[in-house]
Amino acid sequence: MAKTKSLFTGSWHIVSMSGREDEALNKEVRAFIEFDEEGLGKFQFGFVRGVTDHYRTKKRDRMRMAQFNWHGEDGADGTPLDGIGWVVLEGGKLTGTICIHPGDELEFVAQRTKAKQHMAKEHPKLKVGKSAAFVKTQLKQLKQENDSWEADFRALPKEKGQTETHYLGLVVALPRGNPLVCLPLVEYTPNVNDLADLLADAMRRPMTESAHRPRQIMLRGNPRWEELFPHLKQLGIEVSIQNELPNVEEVYEDFLRQMRRARPSPLILYTPTPTDVQKDYPAIAIWVQCYGHIEIGDQEGFGFVVRALDYGGLVFEDDKPDTLAEALVALEKGLKKWFKEQKIEIEAPDRHQG
Repeated sequence: MAKTKSLFTGSWHIVSMSGREDEALNKEVRAFIEFDEEGLGKFQFGFVRGVTDHYRTKKRDRMRMAQFNWHGEDGADGTPLDGIGWVVLEGGKLTGTICIHPGDELEFVAQRTKAKQHMAKEHPKLKVGKSAAFVKTQLKQLKQENDSWEADFRALPKEKGQTETHYLGLVVALPRGNPLVCLPLVEYTPNVNDLADLLADAMRRPMTESAHRPRQIMLRGNPRWEELFPHLKQLGIEVSIQNELPNVEEVYEDFLRQMRRARPSPLILYTPTPTDVQKDYPAIAIWVQCYGHIEIGDQEGFGFVVRALDYGGLVFEDDKPDTLAEALVALEKGLKKWFKEQKIEIEAPDRHQG
């Protein structure tokens, strides 16, 4: 008996999505979601791409709904993502929601299209051996020390007018936090070969220590890196997946501070005293009255940026906003997260006190 084709099967162009402008929605490819005859699917909007498991269908308000789980990544920086989603057919259009754990819910509308959509190009496969920097026979000859490293890639602030994202590769030795390698990359998301080159350089030509193999390397979870893990194991190196890499973060922030010092153009500095933002932006109001100051504006070499600083230095930075309103929203969100991590309850300051 022939299998009945699901109404959801096929390709759908995502024409609108909450919180996403058209330009951002179709940044890398034409935004889409599609399902095959087996009930599996994939989607991409902006740099976010994911694959879905077999969807489950049910009726809601006399309309057919498909629910699914998904996993994927943010192609801009390689951050692993996952979540759930659902779609409903309404009048020939597909409406739905894609939830990104732990909290974002993105509602969208999609129209059926004849052309099958494709995600951005796949990342290249791992290359090891004589034609690459990662040569196991050479690395195995290095002495192995009983130490641990943190390694990661971080996106650099964009210069004014810059569209592509540049990345900085970092390897840091514990427990002293010595940077072993700083490898700048340009114009593409780091792939597994970049990680292999980064680690090979750290082993063979470290900046602050003698050449050696570590006992352990700590990385953030990223499906792209997994192809390299068996080769590291053959070198006697254990891989540990961590949610946070504090030593890499410290070296990265120090690198950014040095970049800022090298720039002659100052940021526009907003006064560190309470203003009328208390009601709409309580976290910002508390910050500028009790903890530090904020910087919002255009800086040569960085473009439009927003930052929060205390006496110890940079606490929050975001270069994605394009307007003052967007910058304030991003700053409020970032500071709320900081206060939560510090277990500090936010209460808007009373402007009439004192």
